Amino acid sequence: MSGISSALTAMIRESTAQQVLVTSCDVPYLPKNIRQRLESALVSAPSIDVSIVHDGTRRQNLHCLIKRQAWPALIDFFENGGRAMHRWFDQVNTVDVDFSNDVECFLNINTQEQLNSKGD
Repeated sequence: MSGISSALTAMIRESTAQQVLVTSCDVPYLPKNIRQRLESALVSAPSIDVSIVHDGTRRQNLHCLIKRQAWPALIDFFENGGRAMHRWFDQVNTVDVDFSNDVECFLNINTQEQLNSKGD
């Protein structure tokens, strides 16, 4: 959360972006349309602050799209000791977006061997 909070702090000062896409660096096979699908969920419900990937079994907490209006809440959560995205989600309006048809795209890859075996 430290990196996300730091990035949002800088973006508030330096960017006019209205959303930020958060993804985990150890998931190299994300669906090409992840942003569009998450954005569609945000646009369809103006009161929603965050759209989150759900793989059919569970939320993928580090794969989400966050509206600018929620950035200060995340920064405040982190600065006050919060360290888990799923706990912050309890404080804002969220929606799960069904990615159950792309579950393999969220495989966590941490070694060269895992990356090599994915091609099999």
